[in-house]
Amino acid sequence: MPFSKYDRFFVCFSLFLSCLAFCLFPLSAEAARKQKILVLHSYHQGYEWTDNISSGIQAIFEPLDKDYEMYYEYLDTKRNTGAYYEQHLEELFIAKMKTVEFAAVIVADNNGLAFIKKSYRFLKGHPPLIFCGINYFQPDMIDTLPAVTGVTEEADIAANFGLMLRLHPERKRIVVILDRTATGDAVAKLLAEATEVYRDRVLIETFRDFTLDEAVAFVGELGAEDMICLLTFNRDRDNNFISYSAAVSLIREAADVPIYGVWDFYLGKGIVGGMITSGFEQGKVAAQLALRILRGESPQNLPIITGSVNRIMLDFKQLQAFDIDSRRLPDGALIINQPPGFYQKYQRVFLGASLAIVLLLGFSWIRLLAQKREKARLVKMNVALDNLVEEKTARLQDANKALQKIATTDDLTGIHNRGYLLKQLAQEIEAVEGQGSELSIILVDLDRFKLVNDTFGHNFGDQVLKRVSAAFGTALRDKDLVGRYGGEEFLLILPDTDLGKSTIIAERVRQSIASYCWEKDGFQTTISGGVVQYVGESVENLLKRADELLYQAKALGRNRMENRPIDPCLTSPRSGRSASV
Repeated sequence: MPFSKYDRFFVCFSLFLSCLAFCLFPLSAEAARKQKILVLHSYHQGYEWTDNISSGIQAIFEPLDKDYEMYYEYLDTKRNTGAYYEQHLEELFIAKMKTVEFAAVIVADNNGLAFIKKSYRFLKGHPPLIFCGINYFQPDMIDTLPAVTGVTEEADIAANFGLMLRLHPERKRIVVILDRTATGDAVAKLLAEATEVYRDRVLIETFRDFTLDEAVAFVGELGAEDMICLLTFNRDRDNNFISYSAAVSLIREAADVPIYGVWDFYLGKGIVGGMITSGFEQGKVAAQLALRILRGESPQNLPIITGSVNRIMLDFKQLQAFDIDSRRLPDGALIINQPPGFYQKYQRVFLGASLAIVLLLGFSWIRLLAQKREKARLVKMNVALDNLVEEKTARLQDANKALQKIATTDDLTGIHNRGYLLKQLAQEIEAVEGQGSELSIILVDLDRFKLVNDTFGHNFGDQVLKRVSAAFGTALRDKDLVGRYGGEEFLLILPDTDLGKSTIIAERVRQSIASYCWEKDGFQTTISGGVVQYVGESVENLLKRADELLYQAKALGRNRMENRPIDPCLTSPRSGRSASV
């Protein structure tokens, strides 16, 4: 039965829709397939404990990078404290979380959990929370948070005391070094419990309120009956910050007694060892919990893991340094820095045998050398030709860069020219339309510049333009763009900036020009400008609104920035502007 014209139209239209869906759907699916995961650290990148937690998280999620995208944020609360910092930290966090929706949030350490408890309401979609590295966990830490699970950090201080007495039965006193950071305060509660257990077996003294110099002097006086249990040592009484590595090095150099610790970032840096809590394992377990939630399990069905897996780990070099009897070592203890094994011990023998084999094989290839010489000569010629092509290409690239600079730079001031500004403004508008961000511009004009040229000459006028251009650069942010729009006019493009913020920036720019110190006695120049925010219009209309506000600023007395709606009584056609403005 033949198709009617309506049947043919329907078939063609169906094929068109199928092709369109085939082209567009993979892109949308690819964009939506990756789930975003926020990792919120209490401290800073480069901090050993923090980096170890990140490594544990990455061990789980890096093999799954096609499915998950990781975002890392650092509160930096070891090095920065106080209400002012916390207020602005929360403002920054809110701004950064404004447009991103996370499938899960992993929070590391006590400060991060306290911060997210206050700021959770600003997270889009109310994602599930997984915490790790929490000292002295209490239910009220998460009582207002929905969908929470995690793993607590339980440093086994009592087990460390037991290990120290086992390896050094002749020593009578344990000196515990513990700072007054938030972590130190949390650990102090665990220390009190451990001290109670061993109070009848050894004298335990806590050293907390100290400066770095006092700590060095104190441990330097410890004697043959003493041991050190190094818990937290990041900030002294004078609020000086010191890293874990620097802290343990400082104590190790000053003290001639065994030092033990409870965290992995001290191991291999001067301590004998201890019942070690691992940041890597904390991050790994938290990531495993997060993955189970992302794959469909409910956080309410995943109880908080309160029994951290700790392990006795010892440094062979320190065991030797303090002549510790190997028979006293606990079974299953992990020893680092041990002497080389069989292969390492006889490595030279293996290398010698390998070299002999290589030489025998080399003799077998001697007969082929003649044939390869010609090939080597051709390869050499090709390399020389490739080098010549690369040299020519590099010169051409340098020339293109120079031409590009000429095409985008104003000859007099050295800043961007009008063509480049208009191109960048169009691109910024396109980005705003795609991302839903904000954009503002400021159109600036030097006041009475014609009078400057008439009074002091054009050479001096050129110097004024150059110095004003440089002053703009120092008054703006790194991401802002400034260029010469024409004559004595300048255009300032402010990405990610609404009208309120751009008005503040405009005033800062105006003040910087008005307060500029000129070498010519009695000379001073000012600027006027129009500030507008992009509201979905064309480039031409955006510039027109800025220009009208600029003229309004001139009409109202100059040396001012206007961002108010245009008053028809104060405006006049562009061609009617006086040459003296």
